[in-house]
Amino acid sequence: MSKSKPTGVTRREFLKRIAAAGGYAATYQAMAGLGLLTTQSGCGTETLALTEGNGTQVIILGAGVAGMSAAYEMSKRGYSCKIIEARNRAGGRNETARHGTTLQEIDSVQTCNFDNDPGLYANLGPARLPHHHRNVLGYCKEFNIALEIFSNDNRAAFFHDSKAFGGQPVQTKRLLADSRGAIAELFAKTIKKNALDEDMNAEDQEKLLAYLKNFGDLNAQHQYTGSSRAGFKDTVHATMTPGVIQAPLDFKQILTSEFWDYKMHFAEGTDQAATMFQPVGGMDKIVDGFYARVSGLVELETEVLEIRNTMSGVEVDCKNLNTGDTKTLEAKFCICTIPITVLRNIPNNFDTAINVAMTGVTYEKSGKAAFQSTRFWEEQGVYGGISWTDQDITQMWYPASGFHQAQGIIVGAYIWDEAQCVRFANQTPTERIESCKLQGEAIHAGYSRMVKNGITRSWHKMKYQQGAWRTDLPEIPEILQGAIGQVYLAGEHMSMLPGWQEGSIISAQKVMEEISHRVEL
Repeated sequence: MSKSKPTGVTRREFLKRIAAAGGYAATYQAMAGLGLLTTQSGCGTETLALTEGNGTQVIILGAGVAGMSAAYEMSKRGYSCKIIEARNRAGGRNETARHGTTLQEIDSVQTCNFDNDPGLYANLGPARLPHHHRNVLGYCKEFNIALEIFSNDNRAAFFHDSKAFGGQPVQTKRLLADSRGAIAELFAKTIKKNALDEDMNAEDQEKLLAYLKNFGDLNAQHQYTGSSRAGFKDTVHATMTPGVIQAPLDFKQILTSEFWDYKMHFAEGTDQAATMFQPVGGMDKIVDGFYARVSGLVELETEVLEIRNTMSGVEVDCKNLNTGDTKTLEAKFCICTIPITVLRNIPNNFDTAINVAMTGVTYEKSGKAAFQSTRFWEEQGVYGGISWTDQDITQMWYPASGFHQAQGIIVGAYIWDEAQCVRFANQTPTERIESCKLQGEAIHAGYSRMVKNGITRSWHKMKYQQGAWRTDLPEIPEILQGAIGQVYLAGEHMSMLPGWQEGSIISAQKVMEEISHRVEL
């Protein structure tokens, strides 16, 4: 069969049309289908469809994961990048505290007094990596960053609600097993009362009863009288006799506790489900990986004073925070990863509609506290995972590494609800620490005596952050998603994964691609 001369659009034009319609992800898939890319074991870093920069100058504002990933990828393709960062470190909200770390907020300074041990650290920003976040995991692979399992869900951890169960903590596995048992029994009663005759035939109802018996661990009469899944009254297999199964929790108490609201299925969410990872030695290993490759492009402790679009590109006025010297940087394009909470207060010549849209973007405040301690939780059979409470501290995280070492770091609070965050932030660091200790007593008796060297972080009290992550609603305004003259916004707040490093990288890839298209024209 003879080959005919090709007609229609070229491959490049085809890919440009795909990009215009579907963006980066669609373009990548199309290129992979055409054999133009080599994928890496199911997770990126995925080769971007970027035109060669040929020295095109790009100013990047912010040395977080979004900014550094953009500089790293664009520099490899011939763009001339410069990163401006106001803080004295790279990483943005990716911050790991260890011995000697200084934690500064607008009205306080803390020094981390954890023992000088590489295993004693606290991830104050992002702390876990979902298994399907291909890009951030791909960079971990590319940069040889060792990973280990992060235990997001531990049935041996505790749930505490001051309004239920006499205010006593209850093991998560007991709540889950007793909830399923009670629901299964109620559903079985419904079937036996012929309430489903119009929806299911007799055979299907028998199968459903069998399903419910296994689902809830019901007895032969389809009653829930307790289950070994909920744990035992005394220590498991303490003697040669079987353990004593505990009486089920009162289902009305379970409903009162509101455990079912979202905490019950928290670890089943798309971005929270196993398998979860963490870098060995701290989340800032990802920062170190990027910084080692772009440090020559980064100017730290340099504050942005004004951003202006010009006829030929963009100008950024900035000030060195050590010397007070000011200067104006010029480039063809600007990638701005500054949080919108900060950006909207920086003078600019953007259209009024842009600035109005920025005022409507909201951020979660969020706060954390962490303590050093002997690993008392392991003596209670808790290895990793999270305990919950209705107190302000909300969550207590147990370390997922360093098992059976003498000391460990426990996250004594992880807070994101507005009212709790405000109360936490309005306290001094010392007051926060004492309050967290007191609240921890409700979950672990003697907690306040066992923990030491506490540190805290309130993200909306960070001068160059002013919030933790963009709230899911409202979604980022469409007017902010495209080019603002020669300026493009990037960062987790510009993605559909607010709060996640994967969102930062994806947003940077989108912007890089859009700039590349303009360079190509």
